[in-house]
Amino acid sequence: KELEAIVTGEVMRRNARDYAEDWSRAFEDQPATPRRCEWEQLSAALTAAFARTAEVSPQHPAADCLKQADAAALMEALERHCTWEEGRYTRNSVLKGDGFEAMVLCWDAGASSPVHGHSDVHSGMRSNCFMKVLRGSLVETTYDQISRHGSKPAVREGTARSLPAGADAYINDDFGVHKVQNPSPTSGAVSIHVYAPGWTSVQLYDECWDDVVHLAESPAAAMPEGQVAEGWNHWKDNSNI
Repeated sequence: KELEAIVTGEVMRRNARDYAEDWSRAFEDQPATPRRCEWEQLSAALTAAFARTAEVSPQHPAADCLKQADAAALMEALERHCTWEEGRYTRNSVLKGDGFEAMVLCWDAGASSPVHGHSDVHSGMRSNCFMKVLRGSLVETTYDQISRHGSKPAVREGTARSLPAGADAYINDDFGVHKVQNPSPTSGAVSIHVYAPGWTSVQLYDECWDDVVHLAESPAAAMPEGQVAEGWNHWKDNSNI
C-alpha cells in the first residue's frame, strides 16, 4: 500500500506538471492582447473631460487629454478617417459629444486656413479650440490686433510659430484669432482639433500688409460647414463622411 501511494502521488504530480506545461504552451500560442486603441482611449477621456466642465479655458481637462495622447499611435488609429483634396484642407468629423466635436484636418501641401475666430458668428457662443499635430508640420499665426478693411474686420501683424508632429496648441477669442497653414510645398500634414462647443460658422478676417490685402472668403464673411471655398484659403468640410 505504501508503494502504491508513492506511485499514485508521483502520477498525480506528473499529471499536474504536464497540465501546467500544456496550459503554458496554449497560452503562449495565443496572440498578445493588443494595447487599447489610442483613439478609443482619447475619445473616452474627452467625453469624460467635457462631462466634468464646459468652461472655455486653456486649463480645461481636455487639454491634458490631448497632451498625453501619442501622436504617432493616434495618427495610425485615425488614418482611415483622412480625406484629401488637392490644394485644400479637409475637415473630417470623428466624434460628436455633449458640448464638443473632434475633427481630423488633412492639409494638402501649401494649404492654409483663412484667419478666423472661434465664436459662432450667429449665436456669439464662445468656443475652445484644442489642437494636436499628428503628422508633418504646421505653422500657426495668431493675431491680437483687429482693425477694419472697409466694412470688414481685418488683421495686420501676426506672430507665427512652427508646430511639429506631437505639438499641442490652444486658442479662444480671448487670445486673439489665428490661421493655420501647411508650409511644406510637397508633403501633407494631419492634425486633430477639438472644438467645444462646436460651431456652425465663425468670423473670417482679411489680412492687410501695407497696401497688400489678402481677402478672406468672399463675399461671405463666415466659414460655414459643408462648403468649399474658392479663394486663397481652399478648404472642404467632410464632416458627413
